[in-house]
Amino acid sequence: MPDHALPSRGAPRRGLSLVWVVLSCSAAFVSALCAMFFWTDWKDTEESLKLQQQLVKDAEDRLATQAGELEKILPYTGLRRVGEESKAPKEDAARYLLERQAEYLPAFLKLQRIDRQLSLATLEDCTEVAGRMLEVAVADRDQAKMERDRRKTAVETAQKRKGPIEETKQRSVEEIQKKTQEVNDERSKAESEYTPEAQKTEEQTKKENEEREASEKKHKEEMLRLENELNELKRRLEEFKSREVIRYDITEIHGELIEHDVEGKFAFIDIGSNQRVVKGLRFFCALPGEYGQLLYKGEVEVKKVWPTRSQVGITAVYDPQRPLLKGDVLVNPLFGTRRPTVVAFAGEPASRRFRLSVNEATRRILEIGSTVKPECAVDIDFLIVTEAFEGDKNYMKAVELQIPIANANDVLKYIGQ
Repeated sequence: MPDHALPSRGAPRRGLSLVWVVLSCSAAFVSALCAMFFWTDWKDTEESLKLQQQLVKDAEDRLATQAGELEKILPYTGLRRVGEESKAPKEDAARYLLERQAEYLPAFLKLQRIDRQLSLATLEDCTEVAGRMLEVAVADRDQAKMERDRRKTAVETAQKRKGPIEETKQRSVEEIQKKTQEVNDERSKAESEYTPEAQKTEEQTKKENEEREASEKKHKEEMLRLENELNELKRRLEEFKSREVIRYDITEIHGELIEHDVEGKFAFIDIGSNQRVVKGLRFFCALPGEYGQLLYKGEVEVKKVWPTRSQVGITAVYDPQRPLLKGDVLVNPLFGTRRPTVVAFAGEPASRRFRLSVNEATRRILEIGSTVKPECAVDIDFLIVTEAFEGDKNYMKAVELQIPIANANDVLKYIGQ
């Protein structure tokens, strides 16, 4: 069944299901966007906290390094710790400090313009340098502590926000799962309603395909049969062309002239109504010659008929030096004295080469008592062929049955051609 022919009662339900699917997907998409926003903000805060913690750790490491450096310097400067006696600075300590002055001198001292160069060779210089370094260390410590506190506060804020984010995420996931389940239920319901129609359509389509395949198979078989028949006809046609055609002998003698008048206008023949002679029948008069050849002398037409003889009018004399005489024989291939002559035609029904068409010739042949059949059969005496007769079925049948064939030029003149 075509798609447009399916029942439409399931169309509104499928449309409603589609609306629910679109709404559910839209809600799920918005929830996912919100969850993604909160999750991204929380991740950014967490990354910033990690960075601040690393900075605090670096500051503490610098303080520890500076304290270690002071521990290394104290033995050289002669300074003492609380409860210890003072010691004089060593010479190699002063020399070492002078060599490493550029490395140990803080950057803020290098940038300041002072009246004298700090050589770190005296207690005052070392005290001033140590005091200034201590100030810098305390400032760095305070800054690191403040940064650490700020980061700690940021971490606490992030931890506080993490709970709502997780809650929102969980709620969004639950809503998405719920909407997904609703969509799946709607889809299952739509599929349950659509499946029978789809199966019915599929079965009908399968049936139509089987019928079409059967029809195509039948058509192929029919085309193969027709092709075989056509090949057989072509083979028979070639065989017919190769056969020798039997020519009809039109010189059969039916009677003769028994007397004629002095003026040569009338004559009598020795056949009449007993021999099926009718008024208007035409004969060619001829003189028998050697080897059965006939010398045609003229034409006569029957005017009056008696049982055993007939009166004819002389309609044509071919040679005045050879008039029609007693004993001249009568010839007409379309006439039979014992029974009607049976003929058939093959070829074009009308031709410019002949004055008479096949229909007119048929009418005249019937008038003289002979028979014309539409199809060639074993009971016809001969076949008359006109133009383009080679492919005619009557011609092929005549060749197959070995029926004599006569050309229309030789036969139709006996009925007025």
